[in-house]
Amino acid sequence: MKVYKFRTVDAYSLTGLANSEIWFSGLQDFNDPFEGSYKFDDDEYDAKDKEILNKNYPWHGFDGVAGENIKASLAENNIHDFETWSIADKWIFTLKLDLESIIKTVHSSKAVCLSRQFISEKDFNEGKEKDTIYENLLWSHYSSGLRGFCLAFDDIPFYESLVEFGDVVVVTPIVYQNTPELLEVKKWQELVWRENPDEVDDVNYVYKSIATKSEHWSYEKEMRFVSTNHSESKRRYSPTSLIEIIIGDKMPLDQQKLVINTAISANQNVKVKLARLKSNSYELEVVDYKSARVGSCVLP
Repeated sequence: MKVYKFRTVDAYSLTGLANSEIWFSGLQDFNDPFEGSYKFDDDEYDAKDKEILNKNYPWHGFDGVAGENIKASLAENNIHDFETWSIADKWIFTLKLDLESIIKTVHSSKAVCLSRQFISEKDFNEGKEKDTIYENLLWSHYSSGLRGFCLAFDDIPFYESLVEFGDVVVVTPIVYQNTPELLEVKKWQELVWRENPDEVDDVNYVYKSIATKSEHWSYEKEMRFVSTNHSESKRRYSPTSLIEIIIGDKMPLDQQKLVINTAISANQNVKVKLARLKSNSYELEVVDYKSARVGSCVLP
């Protein structure tokens, strides 16, 4: 499957193209004002749940970092009677603190957002779902209304090269829904207290909070590549994972030449295509660049 990165023509996009680099941004820098929104529930424990905690899970406190974190949170919230709390309430407070800590770590991640070629391979192959490259809004919002370009990567080699050159830890398709994701302390308890806990499952539970967006954004068909390396923004990818570059038809010819030559200098086998308006419609078509530009072709 292809994944797409729609770009405008500027110094940053051209430098990244020349060096086979892509930019990871902090979630706070994304264009969705609701980015990272979630619902939090720490009040789902009923009397029976608390009775089970009181009877079956003795409280011995924590040493080391965990203990210091508990003390710091108690001081921050001006809580001075913690030792008088029931065992159940102590456990619930601690589990809540643990979940909030993981949420903070996840939400400080950096990510790069691309668009999937399709959501359902079956529907795509049967012609029921169109290729995302034809989505007008993506070209309008992220490529200056056909004045920019789009990078088409082979998703698996692209991901593997990011892992090889860096520390991408999660690749997740965005889920589009009407309400933010719900994170529950009780569910967190079930995950971390089970007989054979799985750290991947635990973290993925929290990652849902940065992998859901409003249905208004569903046209993007977003695939998100996430890293917990906070210090690095530029990440290398394999030049051969870039299989196509699609030029917007409204891009000035001198810029087309610059973008195409830059792409070919990074990967001489990259295919060059042209996205243009389809006659007598509100649709786009993507065609071979050289064939479409006979007489004014800027390919070397």
